[in-house]
Amino acid sequence: MCEGWDDLPTELLLMIMSHVEAKELARLINVNYHWKCVGEDDSLWKNLFFRDYTRSRKTYIKVCKRWIDEYKLLKFESPVALTESLRDCSNGLSHVAFSSDGQFFCTTANDASFKIWTATSPVYLLDERYLDNSLGWERALSCQFSTDNKRLLVTGVKFGGSGEIAMYSIDEESLSIHYLCRVPNNPLEVGACWYNSSYIFSGDLHLFNRDTIVGSSVSQIWICSSLSPDEVGDESVMSNVFRILNRNGAYCQMITLSQFVPSRLRGVVLLAAKAAVEKKTLASKANELVSQELSESEKRNEMKKRIEEISADWETKCSSCKSWHLVNDHVEIYDNSSEYIMCCSCFCHENDHRLLIYATGDSEYALPHCVAFKIVDGNMIAQKINPEVNFQSKEQSRSSDCHNQNLEFEVAQLRAIMSMVDLPDHVIDVKAHIMGMTLSLDQKQVPLSQYLYVNVTHDSYPRSSQYAYLKLFEGEVCVINLSTMTFEKSYFGHHASRVERFNCSVGGHFVASASLDGGRIWSREYHCVIGELPHAGGAAAVALNPVNGSMAVSVGKTDGKIKIWRSKKSIVTYEVPNDFM
Repeated sequence: MCEGWDDLPTELLLMIMSHVEAKELARLINVNYHWKCVGEDDSLWKNLFFRDYTRSRKTYIKVCKRWIDEYKLLKFESPVALTESLRDCSNGLSHVAFSSDGQFFCTTANDASFKIWTATSPVYLLDERYLDNSLGWERALSCQFSTDNKRLLVTGVKFGGSGEIAMYSIDEESLSIHYLCRVPNNPLEVGACWYNSSYIFSGDLHLFNRDTIVGSSVSQIWICSSLSPDEVGDESVMSNVFRILNRNGAYCQMITLSQFVPSRLRGVVLLAAKAAVEKKTLASKANELVSQELSESEKRNEMKKRIEEISADWETKCSSCKSWHLVNDHVEIYDNSSEYIMCCSCFCHENDHRLLIYATGDSEYALPHCVAFKIVDGNMIAQKINPEVNFQSKEQSRSSDCHNQNLEFEVAQLRAIMSMVDLPDHVIDVKAHIMGMTLSLDQKQVPLSQYLYVNVTHDSYPRSSQYAYLKLFEGEVCVINLSTMTFEKSYFGHHASRVERFNCSVGGHFVASASLDGGRIWSREYHCVIGELPHAGGAAAVALNPVNGSMAVSVGKTDGKIKIWRSKKSIVTYEVPNDFM
């Protein structure tokens, strides 16, 4: 270096470095200690971060303590580098999902097959099954690992159009899979999800003879065992959980279960039950909780506090791990750590309450545009699994109350009918066609996370002025805070039509979704597009490793390829730590 360059004044160095790109600036940092101290100044990297990613100077630092580390997080740790491209099914693939520990991932294909792969570098095929001959399937639709990663459910379509769910066990010692049982799944859009490591939730639809003032159909939600008794062959043991009343031909779709039950919703449900017993409306019962002398804003705040106090009596307690249940504490939305802690596995959590989430619409032929929520009582599920447990269901209590009341015949008849069905506890209209729903994988963080990611498209949906700026076929990933049942900031940048079924994926500091032209990776905290995952003919699904998000797998809808994407940090061996480009 020429004499004097290493001793340039700080102000002059800052002025020079402000005109270079991030790659050159990273190299200048390695000149000497003085240049390193100046080159890592927040003013330089903050401007580069705004220019290359967020485009908004209103953004504040959210993950790391320095802007250079924030830039490295998106540039160096995001899974946007293609490392492997595997050719699988010529008919195309349909879905991909990771195990919760990030050790394996499973892909499903349109030739009715599924494969389990190791999440190593390179990836290896662990086992595979073709279900066209063994189960009479036409194609496989989706897959999901159990919470302990010892079981796998696969949904598919049989020849003839009916849906079915097959469950398999994963032998860790022999690294092989074994067939357990199967469950009907009609209509196909209902889907299935794990309740715990041994039971799943599934559903079916029962239509009324005609559309009545009460409703048009009932969606039955079942809890099904993954083990099948010998006397019933390979069919699962099923027990009814809910009979959700549908109106105008709509029905439950894309069911999923959250371990997080919002205290505010729980309190409202309990308050509504008390109001029904006292023959009062929910509004009048809620007004009794607060003083009428308060202002409107003070009333709202006081009512929220009182409702959450009511819900505290319904919470299940864990004697061995009380710290895992601090769901009411204020928690930072974004954790600084790159890995997420797994949930408590003690047996007492089997009876914890869950939150059933499903999509619904206005009619049989219209795509769903609403997200509905229903609290699942853990004690009720324990009674369904073990009938010896003494538990009075809500239907039984309703029925007994109805018989004890001296009502007119028509009212009593309607009460008797309504006591046999269930209604959602809360419904949110997203005002767009719902393509898929995903719970944040840090559901298993402590305390439980409370975010639902809803992949939607505004294609052919009646637009309001709120969405007039969106381009044709532009998708949106809406984020619902389950604690408050309100929308957070959305993710934009991918493309989808109303006929697509795209789930999104969350892992570490990143969010991913399939798109008509491939896939997209966003920063979870900054909501900006980090990279694209191209596929000829589009991607059917994208999955992120739930542990730290450093690996992504995308499957092609028509090209039949499985593409493995990794972060530069995991594949590049660099000599100088700051040369990260």
